Amino acid sequence: MEKRADDISHTLLGLFLVLSLLTLPFIANKPFYSKGEPREALVAVGMIEQGNWILPTRYGDEIATKPPMVHWLMSVASLASGSVTEFTARLPSAVSSILICLLLFSFLTRYTTKDHAILSVVVLFGSIEWYRASLTARVDMTLSAFLVAALILFFEWLNSRKSKLLYSISMLLAAATLTKGPVALILPGGIFTLALLNQGINLKESTIVLLKVFLPAVVLASIWYILAYNKGGQAFLDVVINENFSRFNSTMEDDNPHTHPAMYLYATVLLGLLPWTLFLLPIGFLKLKDLRKIKSFNLVRNWFSNLSHLNQYSLIVVASFLIFYSIPSSKRSVYLLPIYPFLAIWVAALLQKAVIASKGSIKFFNSAVVSIVLVANVLLILISSRLLDLGQFVSREKDRVEILHYQTVLSAIYSDLSIFGKVLLVLPLIFVALFMLKNFFNKSELKIQTLQSVFLYFTQFTVLNALVLPAICDSLSAKSFSQEIVKIAGSSALYTASTDAKSYGLNFYLKNRLEFYTDDLNDAYVVVRSDQYQQFVESLSPGKNSRIVYKSKNPIERPKYHLLLARVG
Repeated sequence: MEKRADDISHTLLGLFLVLSLLTLPFIANKPFYSKGEPREALVAVGMIEQGNWILPTRYGDEIATKPPMVHWLMSVASLASGSVTEFTARLPSAVSSILICLLLFSFLTRYTTKDHAILSVVVLFGSIEWYRASLTARVDMTLSAFLVAALILFFEWLNSRKSKLLYSISMLLAAATLTKGPVALILPGGIFTLALLNQGINLKESTIVLLKVFLPAVVLASIWYILAYNKGGQAFLDVVINENFSRFNSTMEDDNPHTHPAMYLYATVLLGLLPWTLFLLPIGFLKLKDLRKIKSFNLVRNWFSNLSHLNQYSLIVVASFLIFYSIPSSKRSVYLLPIYPFLAIWVAALLQKAVIASKGSIKFFNSAVVSIVLVANVLLILISSRLLDLGQFVSREKDRVEILHYQTVLSAIYSDLSIFGKVLLVLPLIFVALFMLKNFFNKSELKIQTLQSVFLYFTQFTVLNALVLPAICDSLSAKSFSQEIVKIAGSSALYTASTDAKSYGLNFYLKNRLEFYTDDLNDAYVVVRSDQYQQFVESLSPGKNSRIVYKSKNPIERPKYHLLLARVG
């Protein structure tokens, strides 16, 4: 027993080191370029600069649309350096991802085999959606960490009935509520209720358990909501209602950019599970025939009852999330992040069975991964060396502008790299060639081929995060523009003319310095988006004029937009 515990500890340490190497270096090497990340980071900037840890403002008097847990974590991570950076803003997501992977491994070693536990972590961390969210300064990964930990501990309670676990679950749910709001109570409430019913626990005992979990969680989370309401009043209450209840019943005040049908949500899971979807698709096609034969609900019930308690619980979690988020019109792939650990348990088990039985699905997966890496790298080389012009395949001018931008960025990557960098860029191709040669002369076991495919996949991800994505992000970031306009404006106030196209990234790099322009201001420096400049000039009162003093060297956020610094007087 002691030897097994040491083995588990050593594996945990190894996983921690590998996961850290695949995560931490890549949260500092990319500037912010979209709205989402700097929008959250600006709240942390406000906390530190304003000394307001309850309800800080960003971009003038704008109240944050999410509760403060992630912003607290960002701020704490930034205290040592004294300022919020890309690294400290993304650190909560990276740490949350690593900790959940380690928790999943530790949890599964008590209910399955060590090999299955390791493979589940590989599947989870390697899923595109999970890995992408691990590197972003958003609330979703931290929310997932709290929710997944609470869900795992509740399964532990179902098996052990230890009361102290319920208190830990309460703390986790309170933290999750302070990360994204009441949904962190509503959804687990439904899942816990279904799990209790599935275990045959009577109504009285189930009610007592749920009260023990949710009453403390509600009380703890309510403390911040009360303090925030005292500070923000009706404006804060409007944000809470709009973000939580209006979003759910499709009555948001502003246009909701995330309105999609239910099928969109299910498609995001298949895409988010890549590359493992390449393995699952052949199985899905084969199982369709079996599903058509099911004509009685009793068959489904018998199948479900024959599953292990862990698999039953995992299905309850996955089904609950899918059904719940199918209801509102607002649908985003990150809403389903908490189901990925439970999906990974199933995918890992299927992978193990497929390798042992030499199933065609695992052979298809191996071939697909190698083929995709091969084609992607050949295209990358052709595009970066200008041997292939993708612009010739599109007719719309807007699309041509975007393609030309990315093609220029890729060309610059290749030309600016050192010899070592160029070798690193083609490293996946080198591995493809080595694996193909090895299997041609001495065909490896299917298990070895699968390990090679997984290794190749992670190598490709590392190259993309080390070389390609930083260059793309930098080409659309407002970071260099902010540095230039500070030189021009000095200590003068900086204003923005747009209220509908807020430059959160620019404001982050200006350390929350932007204010909204009003027509009563004289001799002001105003930032305007290039496509809105003419409209801005026409809106000025008679006698006022505007002249452009600086234009961003690179497009900002999207290839078709530049930012302008104008002097208005």
